[in-house]
Amino acid sequence: MPPKRKSANLVWIQEDKSFRVLVESRRDRKEYFRIRYWYVGGKRKTVSVADKEEAIAAAQSIWEHYLMNPNRISAKSYKTLEELSEAFYSRSSIRPKTKRYYQQALTEFSSFVGSWRSFKRITPADIEAFLNSLTCKDISKQSKLRAIKTLFNYAIKNGLMEVSPASRFSIKTTHQIRPYLLPNEFEAYLEACKPAFYPRALFTLETACRVGEIVNLKWSSVFLEREKPFVVFQANSDTDHQPKWGKRGAVPLSKTAIESLHLARKLWKHSEYVFSDKFLKNTTNLCRDSHLAARKAGTTDIDFHGMRRSAAIRWLMNGVPIHVVSQLLRHSSIDITVRHYGWLLTDELARHIERF
Repeated sequence: MPPKRKSANLVWIQEDKSFRVLVESRRDRKEYFRIRYWYVGGKRKTVSVADKEEAIAAAQSIWEHYLMNPNRISAKSYKTLEELSEAFYSRSSIRPKTKRYYQQALTEFSSFVGSWRSFKRITPADIEAFLNSLTCKDISKQSKLRAIKTLFNYAIKNGLMEVSPASRFSIKTTHQIRPYLLPNEFEAYLEACKPAFYPRALFTLETACRVGEIVNLKWSSVFLEREKPFVVFQANSDTDHQPKWGKRGAVPLSKTAIESLHLARKLWKHSEYVFSDKFLKNTTNLCRDSHLAARKAGTTDIDFHGMRRSAAIRWLMNGVPIHVVSQLLRHSSIDITVRHYGWLLTDELARHIERF
């Protein structure tokens, strides 16, 4: 017969219908305590600690973290692929635009493989069949596959699965350089902007802000009285706007950027928002105004995001190190900056080599 397992003494416990954390000591061992915690129906996790007070403090910290993040799913909460998908893209931390992207891709995937099926029963063959059924371009296939991978990684992170059925799939695409303005086109482009669009465009070319950031920017996030003025792009509770990557970012202001803010104050005198009388619900107008200005000026035809790319390229062409540009763009890692703008560094290196 196998040896009988020694029982443990319960030292501390906190629990509710969804989560449980406890501290126990082994009777056969001195100065040994074990922290155990898990979501009901999920995988149990264990941490060993030598000191009793330290173990209780650590367990209390785990419990408090759970109370602040109670929406983590458990195995008993969601069974089908449709239920898991809805829980995934309905999280409050996801920006509306990102939510629409996930919802569209995962709804298409669920409809193909069967939304009623258990997400644990989805196989690599299902993923492969779905990808083969797509008639869109490879870049669109890559986008849909990214959403599927993120869904199953979410399930793994929450202890619902151990292996992702989508992990072995990848779609390689050639990175395409999207339209941007060269520095010598800035002046003509700005002169062609409509009066209300001019300060918005000028500010964007100086700060490389995203469309959601400029739309949700309030004067309370602008700090002009500091020795080195800066602006903070952050969440807006009034519109449920969340900054990309969930992190707010501060950007220093150049003299030209400050000038654009003064122009905005004259245009929208009594608004808490910097670039409008109130929150701009329709960001399509910004993209439309950008195309109109480019066509009128005869420059490269860009959308609103093209001004962000233009700002980054101007910084790099003027010798700003790429790691600094990455911080100004508020990328989550420098790898993203290199992927989008590394080609410019190659051209710059070639020009230096040609001097020899």
